[in-house]
Amino acid sequence: MSCLNCKRLEARVDQLERKLQVFEDRWRNKATCEQCGREFWPRRGNAGRFCRRSCYVAYSIKIRTCEWCNKNFSKDRINRRNPRFCSYECYNKWRSSERWRKHARDCKQCGTRFLPRPSGYKTQTFCSDVCYNVYRKLHRKPREMRRCVYCGDAFEAPARKGKRGSYCTAACYNAWRQARAAV
Repeated sequence: MSCLNCKRLEARVDQLERKLQVFEDRWRNKATCEQCGREFWPRRGNAGRFCRRSCYVAYSIKIRTCEWCNKNFSKDRINRRNPRFCSYECYNKWRSSERWRKHARDCKQCGTRFLPRPSGYKTQTFCSDVCYNVYRKLHRKPREMRRCVYCGDAFEAPARKGKRGSYCTAACYNAWRQARAAV
């Protein structure tokens, strides 16, 4: 049986030996910074890619080119997701220019020439919600008269194959289901 002081001393020696091993590993494993190329000894939590935080920040900033003035700029608070312009001024100039005008098209309903919204310049085909609604009413699926399976009333529904849509209201459908479940 050993004394309490000897156990403490052995624990302290083990702890110091582990620290020495970590220190020696650091001296053996020198790393090179990916941003500035400087050699350094990585810290315990550092993966060994950058020598300091400023190198990491400089490495992570993406330099982009403005589509209007061709200046290089970095992503900042006015360019949140996928920035294409260095400022609002360049964006507004681009929007009022011929580059934007090439996206002008004719409305599918009324035929007037319009500029689509920036978010929909690839897919927008109507100049307004009014034209879209008129087009939908004029070009909706053919409808047919049907007789309700539950109450027998006649109603108009989209033409379909099979029994789907055979009830005039949701109330008739629910009453039919309850009557069928009771049997």
